[in-house]
Amino acid sequence: MPRVRRPVIPALLLMWPLLSAILAAAGPLQAGVVAVQSENDLYGDGEDRWYTNGARLVVGLDRDRQPKGLGWLRDILFFLPRTGDRHQRYQFALGQSMFTPRTIKIAAPIAGDRPYAAWLQGEAGLALDRSRGQRDELIVSLGVVGPPALGRKTQTAVHKLVNSPIPQGWAHQIRAEPTVQAFYTHMWRLDLLPSGHWIEARAVPFAGFDLGTVSVAGDAGIALRLGHRLAPGLPPRIPSAIVGSGFAPVDDGHFGFEIFVGMGGRLVGRNMFLSGTLLRHDPVTVRPRRGLHELALGGTLRYGGVRLVYGYYLLGREFRGQPEGQGIGHITLSFSF
Repeated sequence: MPRVRRPVIPALLLMWPLLSAILAAAGPLQAGVVAVQSENDLYGDGEDRWYTNGARLVVGLDRDRQPKGLGWLRDILFFLPRTGDRHQRYQFALGQSMFTPRTIKIAAPIAGDRPYAAWLQGEAGLALDRSRGQRDELIVSLGVVGPPALGRKTQTAVHKLVNSPIPQGWAHQIRAEPTVQAFYTHMWRLDLLPSGHWIEARAVPFAGFDLGTVSVAGDAGIALRLGHRLAPGLPPRIPSAIVGSGFAPVDDGHFGFEIFVGMGGRLVGRNMFLSGTLLRHDPVTVRPRRGLHELALGGTLRYGGVRLVYGYYLLGREFRGQPEGQGIGHITLSFSF
């Protein structure tokens, strides 16, 4: 057990000085949200393969005032002046993602299929709602892949609980390595119906990039949202999804709902979960496809500070030799305070 815990705890604790400085320099807390997120093929296409599970615990904090003494840092991160910013948001999260080949019943490495991989990460994020309906989001994470990410233990325990086949190939997962990763997204809010109506319709074009040891990629797309009291930005997702936001919105306690559809594309330079770690040779790897696409359909229902989101996401083929794409279901349950 100590070998599992040692690489994880320092990676998460390294963020504490930065998070403390940001919070100390920011304005007073106004509102917040706690969210539990889950992505799984069980409530997607019903298969147990490839991107098989994601889980995330999120704590978000809203603040009214500009940061004192940290404006220069924000300018560097977002390449934007301080004038025109209307609202800012801080968010912290702990997440785990797991990937397996098409079948988990074979113990030997499977040539031509994606390797077993797990990722455990801590995240810190900043979102800026700007003038003219623009929004910027940046999430920075520190984590670990390989056995310390606890993918084998987590999937085995869950499969025993639900009486599913026990995965046999985790001995051949990608090797242990620390990770540093950033996710940035810029969004534009385009109101399709005049603001103030009971029913709102909105288009949200977006563009962004992933940069770090886990992945190097750029993406762009658009989401269409229709409903009552729409939250800013995109529907919540677990990074690094193409269509969706890494931020869980804070609610004001009023009733609201929406339906959304979206589509996006991604140009991939590197994906550790397919190509293997940077520093060590992994037993099984595959060649990633450079161009990816994603389609989204879902809805949101909220009341009294409680929000429930469900989305179905059709992921295109990620690696060469993959016979088809897959469907992933996403659920967010959040509580605002």
